[in-house]
Amino acid sequence: RRADERWAAITSDSRSEQAAHACRQRHRQGAPERDADDRPAHRRGARTVAAQVGENLLVSPAVTVTDPADPRLADFRDLKRADRRPDRPGRRALVIAEGTVVVRRLIDSGYPIRALLGVARRLEELRGDVAAVTAPFYVTDSETMAAAVGFHLNRGVLAAADRVAFPPAETLLARSRRVAVLEGVGDHENIGAIFRNAAGVGIDAGLLAGGCAGPMDRRSVRESMGTGLQ
Repeated sequence: RRADERWAAITSDSRSEQAAHACRQRHRQGAPERDADDRPAHRRGARTVAAQVGENLLVSPAVTVTDPADPRLADFRDLKRADRRPDRPGRRALVIAEGTVVVRRLIDSGYPIRALLGVARRLEELRGDVAAVTAPFYVTDSETMAAAVGFHLNRGVLAAADRVAFPPAETLLARSRRVAVLEGVGDHENIGAIFRNAAGVGIDAGLLAGGCAGPMDRRSVRESMGTGLQ
């Protein structure tokens, strides 16, 4: 074992000397020294690759907004009042996602994204996720956002999407092994909590009977952490 260790040390020293010699040769010939970034991409650090990719990403159009009454923010305006008719925020049936985790799941879900609204820090965090999104990202400060939305949003970002039709119950049951059947669960946050826990225990789908709150309403989606969008 000691002989092997000595041989490894000798080999390592030899390789180091060879590398140093090559470096000196390049210096004498006027060639620039090799930079670490010349290595193949799969051998570079993940942080370096991510930084390089991030600089080249195509992002959804970022639009600075300073007026909470800007008509372009209609999908996000006065969400607490919209909660009284959660199926009709802004007089349209929309899905509203709050926070980076839920917004990412909404983007991945295939629901047609209409717009995003958030502070600049959240745009940077979501830069890779919105690379393929063509909808505008309205960038504003927290005070303007709170005035438009109707309350202070700690999560700092919202996304709005059009709803899609749910599959018929027969189709849902045919392609699912484990189904959660709910009846009379009228509280949005309870619906969201059930969906979140159902996802954690491997439930494939949810089937809602009469008297249930809408699973795509804002508070349901928020409480479910977007699991109902998957």
